[in-house]
Amino acid sequence: MPLTETFTSLVDDPRKYLTLVYGVAGVGKTSWCAQIPNHYFLMAEYGVQGVSVRGDPVPTWTSFQAKCSELRNARGANWTRGDGTKITPIEVVIIDTYDKLFENTGIHVCANERFMEQGKAEKYDKIDDVPWGKGYARVSDLLLHEIEALMLSGFGVVVVSHLRARQAEYMGRKNMEFYGPNLSPRAAERLVDACGAVGYFYIDEKVEFDKEVGAITKVEQGRFARWQATLQLQAKHRMDFFPETLPLRKLEGWQDYCEAFKTAYERAKKERGIV
Repeated sequence: MPLTETFTSLVDDPRKYLTLVYGVAGVGKTSWCAQIPNHYFLMAEYGVQGVSVRGDPVPTWTSFQAKCSELRNARGANWTRGDGTKITPIEVVIIDTYDKLFENTGIHVCANERFMEQGKAEKYDKIDDVPWGKGYARVSDLLLHEIEALMLSGFGVVVVSHLRARQAEYMGRKNMEFYGPNLSPRAAERLVDACGAVGYFYIDEKVEFDKEVGAITKVEQGRFARWQATLQLQAKHRMDFFPETLPLRKLEGWQDYCEAFKTAYERAKKERGIV
């Protein structure tokens, strides 16, 4: 194959990104994903109650791997079964949730693999017990390899995770809270680095004192998705000029995201002089 003379172009469809969305349970992550056209859910945990989605459960690493292979084969066969019947095309694979799939894959790794420690192959009961983070690295390698294979086959991939808050010291400030996906720090870093977009979904609440009941209450002010990082928050977007925050409307969240993406895309083209 000769060397190409063609330059890649700006990504013009947000579904072509590897995207991570994370936040507390019930904030609307699954509902947002369910609005994506031509989606297919790979459900590592049962968290789609009240949301109508197309997809399959993947309670183990082997079932996830088999379903990814099935998706790639179906796309390669132009969405036609062996008997000639058509399959509704799928454009985006949604993994819900990555943290539960990570846990399940860790169980598989511990049951089937050993790790070298001081020249000896050791077996571990829990992935957390593998020294030097080698267990987390192995699980990340397996999962990200399958995700990359899906994307190279032409799928977009959206990964869903719960929220993890951890405390650390920063510039002499102790017990500072940092927010990211519900993974170990190393596994979270690997996932975030691989993604083109990372959104933190949250509920903005106002704390008030209710005189009638004599207690402090929280009043919801709105739901939002943050797409740019802060000192304490993992988030990012590789599309230049993408907004820091978008409203997370219950039925129009994905539409709002696409409109923001289109606006940023047109501005990025103009800045680069692309016709």
